[in-house]
Amino acid sequence: MLQLRQMNRPRLIRGLRITWAVTCAIACVLLTVLWVRSYRYYDSLSYSFSAKAPEICWCEGLLHVGLMKELPTSEVGPLRVQTHRISRMERWQREIQYKHTNALGFGGINDSHEFVLISPFWCPWIVSGVCAALLWPSKTRSFTLRTLLIVTALLAAVLSLAVCAARK
Repeated sequence: MLQLRQMNRPRLIRGLRITWAVTCAIACVLLTVLWVRSYRYYDSLSYSFSAKAPEICWCEGLLHVGLMKELPTSEVGPLRVQTHRISRMERWQREIQYKHTNALGFGGINDSHEFVLISPFWCPWIVSGVCAALLWPSKTRSFTLRTLLIVTALLAAVLSLAVCAARK
């Protein structure tokens, strides 16, 4: 008879936690790159099925995820990738960004040709960063006073830069 090896559950769980933490950290880095790129370019990625096309696009710090109900007939092939400079997107800013989002950047569109959920990049960025930090295995989570003061000072510097940028 074959003897089955006993599974080492703590080791397996630790490996899964590390895998999820690394995956969340990679997602956080990729979201940061796309967030920065979204202020210069409008990018969209969609895949056409028979009647609907799931689409994801980003522009001006907003992430759009949804379904296109009416597919454009000019495109050939199931996968569509589009990139435009922001300067060509005045209509997008007038009709979509300001009409369909609230002050925090959340919103949605549900009309005859699309269903879209809109989220600012900071929301999935924070979620992926917090998941990466919480899932990373560590023995202790104690911090010294010096570490807390350094983090507080860095946070204050980032917030002051954000206020300065908002005033300009």
